[in-house]
Amino acid sequence: MRFHIMNRIEAEDNLAKLFNAYMGKLHTIETVVTPMYSMGEYISLMKQATQPEQTTEFEQTFNYCMPRFYHMVILGEALRGIHNDVTSALGCLIQLLDTCEGDLKRYAIEKRMASLEEFGGGEDDDWAEDGLDEAGEQKWRVVFKEDEKTLDEYHFKNDLREYFSGASWRGEHIGSSNAEDFATFSMHVLEATKFDVFKGMREATGHELPTYRPDENGNMVKQTLADEIEAEINEDIRNRSIVAYFNQVLNACNHAAALEAFATTAEHYEELRQLLQRILDVDLGDAHLIGFPGCAA
Repeated sequence: MRFHIMNRIEAEDNLAKLFNAYMGKLHTIETVVTPMYSMGEYISLMKQATQPEQTTEFEQTFNYCMPRFYHMVILGEALRGIHNDVTSALGCLIQLLDTCEGDLKRYAIEKRMASLEEFGGGEDDDWAEDGLDEAGEQKWRVVFKEDEKTLDEYHFKNDLREYFSGASWRGEHIGSSNAEDFATFSMHVLEATKFDVFKGMREATGHELPTYRPDENGNMVKQTLADEIEAEINEDIRNRSIVAYFNQVLNACNHAAALEAFATTAEHYEELRQLLQRILDVDLGDAHLIGFPGCAA
């Protein structure tokens, strides 16, 4: 059995690439905590919970692997949730600012008309007779309305709020969490080179295991100790950059949530759109950061 806790985000924007790079650095931990038991083995192991003494395997599974597995599931869902909400909120803002030209009342009017036409419902006075169809059946059309009471549930803010902290359903949304809430995983990303598989195998076996790299002609050549040290230094720098970008994004998401909470005009929503676009592009203005894997300039 092989269950992937943190599946890649299938998108080509820089935010998806950043989150994929971040999760990729946690692959070793994912491998360690992912269960590999058959059902019979797991049930047998859990029966030890009622025993006065437990085996080392039970202690490791129950006290180490299980909580970390749960934690990593939340991480994977959180990053997918943030990415989905950033892209969805941008789509919602584009509809308001481009399609409806920033007219909040027009958005509500068109949203009501479209909703009733697609899903039906409403009150009797929301509908008017509209002649007969080819089969002689009565046709109905949605009655145009623009009073505040009618439009109240169709306001733009109601739609946009669903992508931000305080949405009507639980889970990760824009601004739900701070960068500090991900600190445990960010520390693992920063220290990823300490969990190198070859290092672990060398320590376990006591033997020197060679590593290889492609040369300028594409041929695989054995790495020297100097090559390995240089590669590790470069990876450490890149890992620090990934975490720095990641923290920038989470901080920017908190700022976006604050903007959304108080936005009331088209100008406010334009400011929010620009910020969310920068988050999606991971273009948050720090010239000291290097790129992360797959980053589009």
